[in-house]
Amino acid sequence: MMGCVHNVSVAVRSVAGRIGGAIKAVMTFPLTIKARGGWPWYLFLVAHVFLLGPLPFKLYNAVRPAHVFGAWKADLSLAHVPNYETDGGALKPLAPADKRRVRDTMNRYSAYCQSLDGPRAEFCEHMQNRELLSAYNDFRKGRAKHCEGQWREEKNFEMFYVKTDEAGYHDLNPDPSSPLYDVTFRTFAGTLRGPYEEDAGLGDHARPPPKDLMTTDHDYVKSTCEFDSASSGGKWYVSRVGPFTDRTKGSWQWLLYHAFKDVDAFALPGSIGKYFTATFNSLTDANGNTLGNPPVHMHHFHTWKVNPLAPVWPSFDFQEFEAHGDDMCEHAGLGPICYMKTWPAGYGLSVPPRLFVDSLVNFEADPDLGEPQEFYYESVVHVQDDGEIHQTIPFVPRVHEVMSQVPQQAAAYPVPASEESMSWGVIPAEFDLEVLWWKLHTHYLYTSDIWLLDGDGTEMMALGAKPFVLEEKPLAKDKWPTRRDSPTAAEEFADADEYIKYDYPIPGAVAPFWYRLLELKKAGLDMISVKAQLLANLAKWNAARAPADRKGFILKVDNVIDFHHESKARPSAGRLGPRRRCPRPRSRPARRSRSSSSTSRSPSSSPRRSRGLPTSPCT
Repeated sequence: MMGCVHNVSVAVRSVAGRIGGAIKAVMTFPLTIKARGGWPWYLFLVAHVFLLGPLPFKLYNAVRPAHVFGAWKADLSLAHVPNYETDGGALKPLAPADKRRVRDTMNRYSAYCQSLDGPRAEFCEHMQNRELLSAYNDFRKGRAKHCEGQWREEKNFEMFYVKTDEAGYHDLNPDPSSPLYDVTFRTFAGTLRGPYEEDAGLGDHARPPPKDLMTTDHDYVKSTCEFDSASSGGKWYVSRVGPFTDRTKGSWQWLLYHAFKDVDAFALPGSIGKYFTATFNSLTDANGNTLGNPPVHMHHFHTWKVNPLAPVWPSFDFQEFEAHGDDMCEHAGLGPICYMKTWPAGYGLSVPPRLFVDSLVNFEADPDLGEPQEFYYESVVHVQDDGEIHQTIPFVPRVHEVMSQVPQQAAAYPVPASEESMSWGVIPAEFDLEVLWWKLHTHYLYTSDIWLLDGDGTEMMALGAKPFVLEEKPLAKDKWPTRRDSPTAAEEFADADEYIKYDYPIPGAVAPFWYRLLELKKAGLDMISVKAQLLANLAKWNAARAPADRKGFILKVDNVIDFHHESKARPSAGRLGPRRRCPRPRSRPARRSRSSSSTSRSPSSSPRRSRGLPTSPCT
């Protein structure tokens, strides 16, 4: 806080000095004109600035070559696509019949992409289909040529790596002997941001985290390489850590490290280029193949953007780029290759000063001990410098009414375990925006339906009016985790607001209530009747308005299969858990949105972190 006060005071003094200088310049302007030769000189200066000044730029624009955006050279080879129709064993090459199956799946995806309008059709092919495959082939060929056997290796680098299980990861009150005991958001945030100790004038920005999670006492290797793209005119940067060898079924493995920290060019924004035009987070085997599910579920793989000098703490954002288990395409198609995201020509994501990897994966198939066990965490970016790229941004329409209720790394929130329930929220879009692509970030634990509306659902669907009234459960002190601390948080803080400000000090990220939701049975409703009534309310609202003023769905995903618990295992998958395949009905998005209302239903429990909009029809 003292660092923030210091920065604000410096800024105030700077602004005051500039205002004083401007007033002085205005008052002495006539004397300046007289000293410089009078009004003729002044008129000449004005003419030069406004008439002659733009001339060099006009001449340059007239003679410079036309700007050409870097684009991927078409390469639809399946040489680097293994057979993901597997029960979790070693990846095998595609047989001729398998190749036909992959081509048929891609043709089906293309048919959907072609049904979209404008840039959404392009984004569809780039995010999950043909253009994605071309970029992936460009990357794999370059990686084999420029990285294999030529990695720049670093040992004893800072990292945090622990192995636990699902219960251990979600335990809010870990024993002090647990490797996760010291992982609170305050320590995690400070570790991610990293201290900037060389400048004490930065105040809080120069302070190390309360507990240093990172260690250099390990035997793992961080390997990096970079190489020019053979087709796009851009450059690939690769950072990986490993090898790891434990593929025990049921193990949850969590890795934190500073990606690309040894690449000096990442020191300043834009120093390696202005825009990411492809990103890729994945687990790879010893041959560079991307591992799918089975055997490993990508709980989350965030590459955070970090700006240690940002004026607003905590100076980072998990939305730079990420991958999750529900980012995969169908096993019958490109599978986990869809963890890669690529942008069409003319679009990109701005390059931050620093990147930090936070990856949690869990293995769901018994290891095939006859096959190599090595795997690596790998983070990849493709950078281009096109001056006319349109910067894209992630827009996250969360339902704040069901935000995580206590500060903890799992960010879970409770709903009734044996009742159907629903919740909703209104998320104002603070500026006009165009939806270019959408992906759904939800772990699909029991989620049934997700709706995203272009407009205020409390008005359009009568949400908030009986019978659709949310019940709020307060975050009472008996719900706070004790973490076996002495004194406990409940003894230290008067109310939930104060506790959250201390332990999770990001405004709006954690709510001071246990949950806000509607238990359908209490209201005499069930899932089918709720959806019918809400759609009838929307139709009635639209009927009273001119066609141009009517609103509808940006996204409507119905009957989501619970891929954690309801998918059926293949007969041959005796050593495998449920088959991870979940078809998702698709809807065309609205092009623009000023505000949106998100409605979700959950028959039993709910996803841990919801982040809008789906990418592929199956997981």
